[in-house]
Amino acid sequence: MGSTWAWRQLLGDALIAALLAFVADAVAQWLLGAKRLVLRRCAVMSLYGFIWYGPSNHLWHGLLTELFNQSSPGQGLLSKAHVVAQRVALDQLTYAPCNNSLMIFYIAAVADRLGLKAALAKVQSELLAVQLRGWRFWPVVQSINQFFVPLRFRVLFNSTAAVCWTAFVITRTRTRTARRRSSLKWPPEFEVQARHIHLESAKLV
Repeated sequence: MGSTWAWRQLLGDALIAALLAFVADAVAQWLLGAKRLVLRRCAVMSLYGFIWYGPSNHLWHGLLTELFNQSSPGQGLLSKAHVVAQRVALDQLTYAPCNNSLMIFYIAAVADRLGLKAALAKVQSELLAVQLRGWRFWPVVQSINQFFVPLRFRVLFNSTAAVCWTAFVITRTRTRTARRRSSLKWPPEFEVQARHIHLESAKLV
């Protein structure tokens, strides 16, 4: 009975991750200005959630609980905070880089069909930046997750946070790009030349 329940919970976490991965990619497409939802890409990312993100998160959170567990529930808040800090540190130094590497590779190789060589190059060029951005967000999320959320709901919490994180990163990137473009100014000599071209063009009309 116990093993059946464990498998059901694993399957449930995989399905939840698949659904929220679908939503995350749909949100990403919308934020990037897609006029029509590309269902193939959503399905590909949903497959990633079902095969890897959901099951691996399920097993990983179980392992973290076994590795760093309070010997006595009544030890107090400080003891619990120490356990949570250990879990979050291990998560962010091991699982997070592994997951980010695999996700970058999967998106490049499977979702974007760039090929094996290009996908590996993308991991090499983007992993550090993605990881540094992630360390501004995920340690807080994981601390809340480990401190307050029961084990059986932690994959759901993580997957929901992943949707928010995707939306945040894309929105922030687009905003910064727009600001950089709006802040660009032509040198004075270019502005004079542009006015001259405009006047000459007007004479031809």
